[in-house]
Amino acid sequence: MRKLVIFCRSKGWGGTEKNSLLIAQELSKKNYQVYLVSNSDHLFSIAKPNENLSLIRMNSGGDLNPVSIWKTYQLIRRLQPDCVFLTMNKDYWLGGLAAYLSGKRVVIRLGIERETKQNLKYRLIYGRFIDLVTVNSQVIKDTLLRTTPQLTESQLRVIHNGVTIKTKNSTTDSEFKMIGAAGRLTEQKGFDILLNALSQLKKSNQQFKVIIAGEGPDEVKLKSHCSELGLNDHVSFPGFLSDMNAFYSQLDLFVISSRYEGMASAATEAMAYGIPVVTTNVSGANELLDNGRLGKIVPIGSAADLAKAIDELLQSNNQNLSQEIIRHIEINYSIDSMIANYEKALFP
Repeated sequence: MRKLVIFCRSKGWGGTEKNSLLIAQELSKKNYQVYLVSNSDHLFSIAKPNENLSLIRMNSGGDLNPVSIWKTYQLIRRLQPDCVFLTMNKDYWLGGLAAYLSGKRVVIRLGIERETKQNLKYRLIYGRFIDLVTVNSQVIKDTLLRTTPQLTESQLRVIHNGVTIKTKNSTTDSEFKMIGAAGRLTEQKGFDILLNALSQLKKSNQQFKVIIAGEGPDEVKLKSHCSELGLNDHVSFPGFLSDMNAFYSQLDLFVISSRYEGMASAATEAMAYGIPVVTTNVSGANELLDNGRLGKIVPIGSAADLAKAIDELLQSNNQNLSQEIIRHIEINYSIDSMIANYEKALFP
């Protein structure tokens, strides 16, 4: 049985953690022995280990901490995997060095557009430690290839995040249009921009309710901003939601307001329900929405453009659009396709 160690040593819960767990679970069903190394309390609370899937708790430590490097090296030497899969930026260095010293195949996943710094650390990571880089959008691949001379195109592979097509289990309230957004409550996600857009939308007499799901350090600031804009009757912050099916099932529209992003997992999940999406022009937006055919793409940071796009989609009859969205997701973003591509990348 071939073995895989997946490192995803963050403490939080977001798209990368969710994707890592999904890959681990699906590969374990295909008779691979998978070890998922994490420090996320939520991941440990929902993951279901089986005879082929083991969970290991370990924090990442500092980049120059010899104890962290030694523990990572010892773990890899003990497990003797056929491949080490690194999903977080910090693990590129710690896990990459330890796996390289152990003589193991190393594959990393990059889920956000980032120009590569040409310091010694990244020259070693991309020039010495790793065998292959997987990315979830063509834009990320293009940027990485342009800014990382240590990599060749043959070392880069686009693998889209996979989702399962869903059926809404409830009908939306006809009195209000329901708008959803989800993610860590941080500056990156641009929820302050979304609130500013909603303040403008309120002036158009649209009857709407908004649910912003998630937790994070900006929660108090965002709630205060919401109150200042007079949006408390329109916007709710329920925190972390364990039942995302119920969340998506009530929505008429989903919004990504991020300042920067990879291929947004939450948008892909919403589209699996046939929900139209308005997104800022972050990495992967054009791929996901087929250059705007399947939703609205607006400039990053523009509350006015975001408000206009939301208003236009809320006023449209989106039944045919929903069917086109589901067809697009079925063809291009299936879990089966994602796992098949990861099998080829991890175990060539």
